[in-house]
Amino acid sequence: MLISTSADDKNVTVKLMGVKTVNVESVSGGRWAQTQPNTVNLSGNDCTPSSGAPGFTTSDTRIVKGLDGREISRDTTTTVYDPSPIVKCNK
Repeated sequence: MLISTSADDKNVTVKLMGVKTVNVESVSGGRWAQTQPNTVNLSGNDCTPSSGAPGFTTSDTRIVKGLDGREISRDTTTTVYDPSPIVKCNK
């Protein structure tokens, strides 16, 4: 990694230069394990109704390969998103 800097009265410039050593790929695992939202009944003038949204689980796999195409590492991260509730306003 080479870091080059320059400055004048009004600007500072920083350049980062390096040599590419790997390729990184991201593969989505799609969505699964969908969960339905609960219904919440609220009252009051500040209530805002909402149609809600389902929750789901998803994953993303990060694959690092050398420039020769050889796989160096593979890391999968799984994330669970909770459903957004259905809000009904009782006036």
